[in-house]
Amino acid sequence: MKTTLHNPKRPTAGFTLLEVILAITVTAIVSAALFTSLSGSFKTRRQAEDHLSGRATARSVMEILRADMVCVPPAGGRIGGIFIGADVSGMNSYDADTLTYVTANPNLKSEQDLADLRGIDLQLLESSDDPDHYVLVRQVTGNLMAVTAPEPTVQVLARRVVSMNIRYYDGGEWIDVWDSTELDNATPLAIEVSLIIAPKLTNEPEDEDDLEETYITITQVIRLPTAVLAGGEGEGGVNLGF
Repeated sequence: MKTTLHNPKRPTAGFTLLEVILAITVTAIVSAALFTSLSGSFKTRRQAEDHLSGRATARSVMEILRADMVCVPPAGGRIGGIFIGADVSGMNSYDADTLTYVTANPNLKSEQDLADLRGIDLQLLESSDDPDHYVLVRQVTGNLMAVTAPEPTVQVLARRVVSMNIRYYDGGEWIDVWDSTELDNATPLAIEVSLIIAPKLTNEPEDEDDLEETYITITQVIRLPTAVLAGGEGEGGVNLGF
């Protein structure tokens, strides 16, 4: 009689419960570390984008003002106008200065081009949607030589503006106010515009001091090529001191 021997089955290879728990724990730790690292990277990127957006807005405003100042004619007379800058105190002791002036088409050469003269009012207005910040507007009144003055066009240059400070260079020093009607139709040699903008942050700090640290400040000095000093002197070779 043939006898058949049955060998016991070898145990199947696998992980013990302890090994599985350890693997899950290590995976969770690594995933948490990666998540934290990626979250920090995304936060930094968002902050950089927020600040770049605010700076882009401020620089755009400066370019518009530069284009205006280049074409400001001498104050007074038929082709001139007024140039008046007021020193105004705004919210939270910040400046909210205003500037009223006349600017022209760059190709203005004769009285035939007077229809291209535009009156500009630059000012900060309070916003009902954002009471903590201003809106910087540029009110443009075209065709100043018309019998009936047209309604001004309001252009929003920037939102979430904290402050706008404007100073004027008279050939010797920087001053805070200017009124061509009281200065023999004189216009400044240059203006200095300082703009503070609160960028729209993804996560805004609750503390006021931390919030102010996120503000973006842009300062620009802009020359007026057609400037006329009191007494009728042109810019000539005057040293602007900057």
